[in-house]
Amino acid sequence: MSNPLASIIIPTHKRPITLERAIDSALNQTYKNIEVLVIDDNNPNSVDRQKTAKLMEKYRTNSKVIYLSMDINSGACEARNKGIDECKGKYVTFLDDDDEYFPHKIEREIQMIGKGYDMIFSNIEICDTANNKCIIQSYKQDFIFERKSLLRKHFVDIISGGIAFMYKRKKIIEIGKFYEIDANQEYILMLNTIISDMKIGYLNETLCRSHVDNSKPRISNNKKVIDAKIEVVRLIKPHLKEINFLDRRKTLARLYLFICYQSFKRKDKRFWQYGFKLIPYLDLIFIKLIKKVIRKDVYIKENVIYR
Repeated sequence: MSNPLASIIIPTHKRPITLERAIDSALNQTYKNIEVLVIDDNNPNSVDRQKTAKLMEKYRTNSKVIYLSMDINSGACEARNKGIDECKGKYVTFLDDDDEYFPHKIEREIQMIGKGYDMIFSNIEICDTANNKCIIQSYKQDFIFERKSLLRKHFVDIISGGIAFMYKRKKIIEIGKFYEIDANQEYILMLNTIISDMKIGYLNETLCRSHVDNSKPRISNNKKVIDAKIEVVRLIKPHLKEINFLDRRKTLARLYLFICYQSFKRKDKRFWQYGFKLIPYLDLIFIKLIKKVIRKDVYIKENVIYR
């Protein structure tokens, strides 16, 4: 098929103000054979459900837009998975309701993935709405596209950002779609993608924009994120043996430090448990702090380093 259908899945929850921008950026693609599935994850009787439904009236006559509603607020994973189940495209992409695609995103990704890939990822422009500063999340191409090298890249540098992913629909279904977890859903999705031995490609272009507001509380301030990070440790541990000793230490040091810090902030008793786990990695943490002071070209957002 020379002009395959691409499905763009937009889960939405409590963001009717930015949802219109996201939808319009999806519709404003140079590649025209698309469908846009908006999955309303607001509770049925909430004000946000009413506002979202009212906004979607604007697109009622647009045959490219499909509006679906969850029966209850089920979370981003279930909303995205519902979109995957309901969409018709050969390829599937994801867009958060406060982010946006650049006009050539789907066209460039279709050209790339059509060369025989099962999944591809690209770069993201990340803009802080509080200070209007933007950076590009990209990846040093110091890896090859085979399992161990990709695992090392993902564990150490983190290949994430679901709005920059495109999948063959049948392939993302084969790996179970999005794993149900309160945070790091895209991290686990990429992990499952790599260990499934899909043919993965990297498109070194910036094709979408993510909006963040660092002046507001982050998801990392939510107690559930500690449980999620502990679950991430459990899920990756069987695969750490596939990377070298130093990279294993870097990966666990980052995760244990995050768990310790968040546990300490909310006086969670797990601070002591993971504090002891962190002791063998203190040398790496001190080195990281020194590099952070010396290198001015590194921007750290949560536990991810973008270069």
